[in-house]
Amino acid sequence: MELPSFTSTLDAFATTTRNGERSGRSVSGPPAWRANMPHLQMLFEQERARDIRTHINGLGGDELFALQPAVMSSLVQSGAVAVGLRSAARLARAQRWPVLRTLAAVCSTRTLGAELVARVHADAGPHADAFGWAPGFGVSRFASAQTRARVEAQIRGQASVGIEPHFPDKARHQMAESVMFQGEVVRQVNEAFADEGVRWEAPFLDDEILRLMFGLSSSISVGQRHSKPLLAASMKGLAPDWIFSREDKGEYSADLFTAFASRIDGLKSMFRESFLIDLDVLNPDAILNALEMPMLKTQDLFEIEQLATLELWVREVEGA
Repeated sequence: MELPSFTSTLDAFATTTRNGERSGRSVSGPPAWRANMPHLQMLFEQERARDIRTHINGLGGDELFALQPAVMSSLVQSGAVAVGLRSAARLARAQRWPVLRTLAAVCSTRTLGAELVARVHADAGPHADAFGWAPGFGVSRFASAQTRARVEAQIRGQASVGIEPHFPDKARHQMAESVMFQGEVVRQVNEAFADEGVRWEAPFLDDEILRLMFGLSSSISVGQRHSKPLLAASMKGLAPDWIFSREDKGEYSADLFTAFASRIDGLKSMFRESFLIDLDVLNPDAILNALEMPMLKTQDLFEIEQLATLELWVREVEGA
């Protein structure tokens, strides 16, 4: 049976809960997968109808098996300086990043605590972000001054007594953070759809797999023709070779722009009467002015989509 595609069922920038849809009250925290709710609902309904009790997914596959830029920092840190810098220089040229600043980011000795404090007030460039301890971490540009001050105070308080990474090298630390997040996604989905009688399972997140991957050398994926060499080798004869030869997984930002354009009026109405603004979490001028802009950056859209998810979850929890 062929189901509608993942992107064709996207429900990004939702401002209300659909009739019969799972409520945010059924999960402990804002669901990171909120935009994919219709797709998940469809999957679970089809599986229940076919008496399927376990849904196996590949969450964790990218984080554990694909070559991550932070591996190059780990190589430099472990003494394989030439290999790490050559790999980073190739990546910089491919991504059109400034080579010298990229190499400086690879060699950075800044601690996790210092990096988090710095990110409160300034986003890292893509070259620095890729080789840092906490890629993607930052405070939304739509946050209120009070929110930013609270985040900074908490981070500085933790940093004063020491913020220890999960592992001493950035590659494994990033890997640990990523699989912890993926594990939370699996837990939330199972919470929200518990009544369907179908359980989500992510074999890549099993303890045995994690112990194996965290124990391997960071250099194992460098210079390989496959994007996930270990997985490709273990699946030889079972999965077609081209799956592991793809250079990327596609570009989906166009779907985000389409969804945003179709729901702009609802978003404006939502944030004019926002719980998050009433709680002084968001800066009303920043978010409402952004919604009036004729064009936004992709990163801004991601932030607005996340804030819409958070706003909707707060309303559901409060029973508004």
